[in-house]
Amino acid sequence: MIKRSKLAIFLLIGSIICILLKLLISYLFPFSRLLLWFLLIPAMLICLAAFMIKNGKALINPQIWRCALLSIIAVVFTLLPIDRELELARFHVAKGFFYSAAQNVEKQISSAEGTEYGRFPLKFPQNMLNPGYGSVDYYKHGESVAILFPVSQSLSTVRYLCYLSDSKAKDLLENPRKYGFNRDGFPRIEKLDDSQWMYVFYWGDIRQKDPNL
Repeated sequence: MIKRSKLAIFLLIGSIICILLKLLISYLFPFSRLLLWFLLIPAMLICLAAFMIKNGKALINPQIWRCALLSIIAVVFTLLPIDRELELARFHVAKGFFYSAAQNVEKQISSAEGTEYGRFPLKFPQNMLNPGYGSVDYYKHGESVAILFPVSQSLSTVRYLCYLSDSKAKDLLENPRKYGFNRDGFPRIEKLDDSQWMYVFYWGDIRQKDPNL
């Protein structure tokens, strides 16, 4: 019976984990995408093949084909290139919390004078916005502040949701050396529906063709 099959139990649990990790991609920890691609999905495909071979003659059993179908759907859904859409959806759902966290960081670093770059640890419950990181990066020049929430990381690409205190703060990201920072500008910055928030990409020495990866 399928209820006693270890393969079926693994496929059911694996499917649920794959779907949850995909929905919360990079939310639990920075390299959740790598865990999916290089561990869970290969294990799922191997077990699915073994399950199909073992139960080939019994696929007419509703329990068996439903288990196989769920596993296939989970793998296909996990491979869909919709990571940034999921990240932006999470941002819009929790936008008020992101805004509150950004204002709190801005208030805490307001006493610093001149030009400054640093990392600021978030406290509970605000650190639940990105528990895989638990902190934000910031650029400050005079009254202008750019606060970056890291939301995704792969082998070569990091994506941030960035809060800008004013219009000049965007230039801090594009031309940091102009303001005395010993850092290069971010190669890609996309405006969100609110002028105070940007979607920022950093890919180091490896330029990604697909921003979802």
